[in-house]
Amino acid sequence: MKKDEYLKILKDNLQSLTLDEQNEALQYYYDYFEDSNYSEEDVIKELGTPEEVAEKIKKEFSNVLVKKSGKSEKKTADKDSSNYNSLFYEFNNNEVKNVELVFAAAEVICISGDHFAVETRGILEENISCYIKDETLICKNGNHFQNFRFFSHARKPGFAPRILITVPENYEINKLNVKIDAGRFETHKLNIKCKTGFVEVGAGNCVLNGVSGRDFKIRCGMGNLNLIGAITGISDIDCGMGNVKLELSGNIDNYSYDAKVGLGSIEINNEKKSGFGQNFSQAKKENHFSINCGMGSVKILIG
Repeated sequence: MKKDEYLKILKDNLQSLTLDEQNEALQYYYDYFEDSNYSEEDVIKELGTPEEVAEKIKKEFSNVLVKKSGKSEKKTADKDSSNYNSLFYEFNNNEVKNVELVFAAAEVICISGDHFAVETRGILEENISCYIKDETLICKNGNHFQNFRFFSHARKPGFAPRILITVPENYEINKLNVKIDAGRFETHKLNIKCKTGFVEVGAGNCVLNGVSGRDFKIRCGMGNLNLIGAITGISDIDCGMGNVKLELSGNIDNYSYDAKVGLGSIEINNEKKSGFGQNFSQAKKENHFSINCGMGSVKILIG
């Protein structure tokens, strides 16, 4: 692979960024090739594949807001969808008591900050809703994959709608509701507490790091869910063909569980249970997991 081909593939995989972001990144790596004293092949070996470099670039830009301060408002870029609109929303912390996040197909990153904010890339204004209703911050990008042609031949290579959500650090809410149909949802350095939680993953991947609360309801179809934090109270876990992993702080002696297992398996602190149509149960404690596992796997680590 030569420099020109490398940069072309890199550009194809950066289509969810704004044009300014694409140009900035491509110029940097063009200069990197030009200024290097090594051959193009050696530079490529050093950098890694263009797909890997693109993921690093998108991750870096995901932590940069279009606008960092000012009045609550929405900022919109060019209406031409080929320019991959940038949208920005800010919200008053005092108005938010619940958070509801529903995404059909997108790359979503959630970080901690000073206030609630939502920034998007690659999503038309009519295809996303961000607003507060009944003290609930609602952000959703549609209920159907076709809204974004996510699996269509018309989709540009490397394109995926991208959303950055900022949540105040150490913030407490009543209810957290997260639903991911496809794509990826991941939290970075988050610390949010909720009285109750609902998480549903269809065919996507979800990593909730820094979430704590009570009485969770967890649903996982064909995707993967990894929750790192603390869960107390009575919680339900339904897993179809996917994988659920909970890494929780606490004392295992304060937890109990009951489980129904189909063709899959469950594992709690390295104690594995499996077998077609098996039922397992313990005397119910204050903190309890009720697990239904079909063909997937549920793994819970407490300690």
